[in-house]
Amino acid sequence: VELPRINDALVNTQPYRYCYAVASQSSSTFFHQLVKIDVNTHAVKTWEDAGCYPGEPVFVPRPESAAEDDGVILSVVLDARRKRSFLLVLNASSFQELARVHVPLAIPFGLHGQFFDEEALDSMSCEAVAVESLSSELLEDKVLEPSPSRQGELG
Repeated sequence: VELPRINDALVNTQPYRYCYAVASQSSSTFFHQLVKIDVNTHAVKTWEDAGCYPGEPVFVPRPESAAEDDGVILSVVLDARRKRSFLLVLNASSFQELARVHVPLAIPFGLHGQFFDEEALDSMSCEAVAVESLSSELLEDKVLEPSPSRQGELG
């Protein structure tokens, strides 16, 4: 188990019950699972898909939630079979898959992430770049060229 994460907004610097991480249960040198560990009962829930290699899980709490695992887990996953990546969205409580957001390229391993809500972003002294704006810039500069069949998916 590596890259452990918790619900920082609710239990940072306090005792916590749930931990989310990447794991490998085989001789592979790559992590091929996401895990949710209940540190009180030692129960483990896993997500895995053949040929897919998840990155660091990021916990995003449901607004105004009180339960420690009320939210979603986000992870950038490399799909080696399709040679591209997707953003995986899991229900943090049940660990069931909610969605996949496919991108037309492979995102390198090692991408670390952090979720900041709007209030936290407003209090920071840095500028945030909107994903839509960044996508437009990449398309205009021809850094990223969607295939004709995928143009509607990027807008």
